[in-house]
Amino acid sequence: MTNPAPVLNSDDLVEGQWHLFNYDHDTGTATYVMVDGDQYRVKEERFVDGVLQVNQECRNANDKGWAGDVHLVAAIPQHLFYNTALGEAAKENDDKFVMKWLNDSDNEAFRLKEGRV
Repeated sequence: MTNPAPVLNSDDLVEGQWHLFNYDHDTGTATYVMVDGDQYRVKEERFVDGVLQVNQECRNANDKGWAGDVHLVAAIPQHLFYNTALGEAAKENDDKFVMKWLNDSDNEAFRLKEGRV
């Protein structure tokens, strides 16, 4: 459920400064607006600290190695999954790309076990 957006008076907007327009507690999404000349710019930020913390706790608790047939290998926020090449690769069953992405050290925080997938 999305929280109602606060009422922003145009007199409160300072050119070149981002102002919080809405924060959705359910998704962790903050929406900001900025006046840029005669245009408005909008950006969204999604906070994933909670997901990354749980992932770290899972990595610490899970056995090392990948022996066996079935493993939950990663937890990736929906917006990151669906709005990137990762989601497209998964949709196309491109396991090679997905494994390369998961094994990239930049994406280690999303894995639920130590080591390579």
